[in-house]
Amino acid sequence: MKNQTLKAVVIDDEEVNLLLFEEYIKDLGMDAIVFDNALKGLEYLEKNGADLVYVDYMMPEMDGIELIKNFRKIHKTTPVIMITSSADDDALMLQALDSGATEFLLKPIRAFEFKIRSRAFMTLRASQNQLRARIEDLESQLKQ
Repeated sequence: MKNQTLKAVVIDDEEVNLLLFEEYIKDLGMDAIVFDNALKGLEYLEKNGADLVYVDYMMPEMDGIELIKNFRKIHKTTPVIMITSSADDDALMLQALDSGATEFLLKPIRAFEFKIRSRAFMTLRASQNQLRARIEDLESQLKQ
């Protein structure tokens, strides 16, 4: 089995956040693809998927919860980290979890916290990818 670089997608309407998250992701050894438009980001995800997804909550075209709901219709197991400045909004966090968010990061983002949480999901996703590849390999062997 080949060890592939994980791909992370970040969707946030703030350019400074995109630059910051892209740098953190590259520091972790992942490929980063960033979008400043929720609709374009969702379109990319629906067609291409990702290994980790970071989604801002408040965006003009579509909020993060709606984006996650749409993404989950196609991609059920990809870790999705919602980024929000609403630290004291328990209802928002429950709504995000119900829509399919896996984790939260609160703004302002601290590099250490971003990287620690991301590493945990990188490990999870790498294991999911290895398991999926193994299943496909076994299915191929069975067909032969």
